[in-house]
Amino acid sequence: MISKTDNISESDPLLNNDQDLEKPAINESFPINDQLRLKLHFDQTPLGIIEWDKDFKVIRWNPAAEKIFGYSEEEAFGKRGIDLLVPENTKDSVEKVWLQLLNRKGGTRSTNMNITRDGKQILCDWYNTPLVNDNGEVIGVSSLVNDITQQDKSYKIQRALYKISESVNTINDINELY
Repeated sequence: MISKTDNISESDPLLNNDQDLEKPAINESFPINDQLRLKLHFDQTPLGIIEWDKDFKVIRWNPAAEKIFGYSEEEAFGKRGIDLLVPENTKDSVEKVWLQLLNRKGGTRSTNMNITRDGKQILCDWYNTPLVNDNGEVIGVSSLVNDITQQDKSYKIQRALYKISESVNTINDINELY
């Protein structure tokens, strides 16, 4: 049995019963509260963070979302995502994903084309989380979004070059390659 006099400091967290065991101690070199930490993350992450109400209207829009889509938070606020970001030819599939989220039956990850403020189409990866209150009711959705247009383009070029090099190694006649 160990007593407090056996060279163990009284500030030892295992012996200090006054310490809140459910919440880790915050290092003194990182003295910010949880709300400030979340705000810093929201403002500084390279991923777009968008929060939607149940009607698919924007209620929060971080600086990375501004960079990805070209709309300021003020311009995006209150607009329906389906009208603001989704090309006409993909609206039906995005509506299905939205309904799955509201019913908590899927839709947590999707990849689809989106439209920027200047009309450019970009390919985005979406990671969606239904926001559920204490009664189990979905009250909105939080989304992380990443523009993967350049990665997709690089992948397609790499794949095409591989197919060309594979063809060059298997042909007998250069005219066959063309």
